[in-house]
Amino acid sequence: RKIKAGEYTQMSGRAGRRGLDTEGHVINIVAAQADAELVQYLGKGKAEVVMSQFRVRFGTMLECLKWGKGLLEMLLMQSFMQFQTNSTVPCFKDEYDRKLGFLQALGWLDGSHALTPKGEAARRIQVCDDEVLAASWAMSRALDEADADDIVAFLSCLVNDEEADEEVPLPATEVGLRQLQASCEEQQRALTKLGEPFQLRLNAAESIQRIRKRSGLCEAILLWQRG
Repeated sequence: RKIKAGEYTQMSGRAGRRGLDTEGHVINIVAAQADAELVQYLGKGKAEVVMSQFRVRFGTMLECLKWGKGLLEMLLMQSFMQFQTNSTVPCFKDEYDRKLGFLQALGWLDGSHALTPKGEAARRIQVCDDEVLAASWAMSRALDEADADDIVAFLSCLVNDEEADEEVPLPATEVGLRQLQASCEEQQRALTKLGEPFQLRLNAAESIQRIRKRSGLCEAILLWQRG
């Protein structure tokens, strides 16, 4: 592909030593067959707008709260997204407070925002996403009577980040796996309802579909465990 104006600006911006030189020189070696419009675009074009992809993830919050609320607040205030929106209001403040309230409703934080034993357990459960679902489901009674092989196989839906184009149905003969899937989906619906007063975007339908698209490894892992 053709080089972008932002990429050219970033490379040419390295000319000169920061803090020492007042100017820098860039030498461009242009091939005879080069597109004149592209050369002009690189020289005068504007760099692409950079938007922060930072999000206040529950896993990040629990990890920071392990060491005190101050660390989490410092992380949020020093983020690039906060820098981008600093001219208005602290962009994370509202979302941050609502998520703190949700974690308290789960019983993972106490009144002073310190981790409870459940919160400490949730902090140690790390998955690619849906960390609240993974932790709350793992600590529910749904696993009490489940077969260990079924549990290990179904956990692949929560740690695997590769999704199929379509939902992958679990084998009808694997009753244990299907029961675990049903309990996990019910847990997600309960979390969505719990998050409503806090105006959190916990979309049960999207989460359930994502898990179903990641269930392709379940049967293979189950058969492998059985030898």
